[in-house]
Amino acid sequence: MRLDGAEADGQYDIWVADQMVRVYCDMTNGGWTRAVNILSTTPTAQYSDIPDAVTFGKTSGFYKLSDQQINLIAEDAGSKTFLYVGGNVVYFVRRVSDNGQFTSLRNQGGWETDRNVDGVFDCKADRIGFVFSDYPPNSLDSTYDCDVDIQTTFGSGGSDSGVYMANRGGWGQAGSIWVGGPLSINAAITRCAGKAHGRCDYRQSFRSVEPYPIRGAKAQISKAAKNGLYASQGLGKAGGSLSVYGMLFLRSSDFLEVSTNFQAHGTWYAGRSFDYGCHLVGVTPGFHAESTSISAKTHSLFKFHGWNNGIGTQKIKDGLALTYSGYTIVQAGYFVCATSLRFDLIGAASSFRISMSVNSRRGLNI
Repeated sequence: MRLDGAEADGQYDIWVADQMVRVYCDMTNGGWTRAVNILSTTPTAQYSDIPDAVTFGKTSGFYKLSDQQINLIAEDAGSKTFLYVGGNVVYFVRRVSDNGQFTSLRNQGGWETDRNVDGVFDCKADRIGFVFSDYPPNSLDSTYDCDVDIQTTFGSGGSDSGVYMANRGGWGQAGSIWVGGPLSINAAITRCAGKAHGRCDYRQSFRSVEPYPIRGAKAQISKAAKNGLYASQGLGKAGGSLSVYGMLFLRSSDFLEVSTNFQAHGTWYAGRSFDYGCHLVGVTPGFHAESTSISAKTHSLFKFHGWNNGIGTQKIKDGLALTYSGYTIVQAGYFVCATSLRFDLIGAASSFRISMSVNSRRGLNI
């Protein structure tokens, strides 16, 4: 959501597995979705060995999304590295088994912890009897001994409450697990930079800070709606961004495409040059495509027309058929669509345009 322009911390409604799910998001720190929230008084048996959602729909107090929901959100975000906060100490945690799938079941193995949040994992966390625990010491790096004084344990299934954090007094600590993408992870690494293992404090490094800086547009200027679409533009220090987004009713066999035209003077860079996708409202079929490369252009006219199948987690889903320069709609319905372009380091005389069209009739351009 951070890349879609959402800026404020708070509640958001998102589609997960054919269901609208209300979640709490920390947008100040790059865009983290809180998947599990444990109070200091929450018995560990209420959140471990329970793959289903607990107190579904809550975004405060004790709650937990289902393991399936957590994994689907992580897949959509593009990362299976989770932010873990125990007693206000910040770690990264992940699993290196089962394709990185999150699990609230005990004794599943494959867990690792990154105790100084630098993106390099330090300790194995596979203690029997728990969801994850990096005790006893089992180092992934010969230069670090996985000091027991800052070890953590999540989910004992016994009579304990909260989570365990050794340097915060043991059991009875509030804890949370957050899902985020590459931008969120980079933000966390930046927030914790220079902190010793087990010394990145959530209150100091995440809550008492300015919003994590995002390249591209900050304040956006809305343009009048046309045919169900909106357009916005934003200005950055060395460039800006353009977006077209909205809801469209598309019929079977309609042809949807995006085109852009650039007249650039000097050298310019298009970072993540296109992000675009559509989702059929109320149903999961949709499509995504993106260009993740950064391309340098010099004194030239560059024209893009057509959509490319994406890479990695960006993939065509059931319900739509790929064509060379766009998508032919298979299943009619209302689609939420968005496309954007970010550009940097441009000459004063450069011009850019982005448009979205259906059956070659331009819906809106900016």
